[in-house]
Amino acid sequence: MTRWRDVHRSTKERKTAISDFIEHRTRAAKPFIGHETADQILDSVTRLCRQIKYARR
Repeated sequence: MTRWRDVHRSTKERKTAISDFIEHRTRAAKPFIGHETADQILDSVTRLCRQIKYARR
């Protein structure tokens, strides 16, 4: 597999590298599993918003 940041000498090489990258990422994909409840996530977002609000003053 060609590394993503390699120098490509042609468009065909670049397309092949992109396809290889996508194929590799798809094979190695893992499902996202959330462990927090919706209320915990919303509380976290609320705290972040407060920090941002007070940091701008």
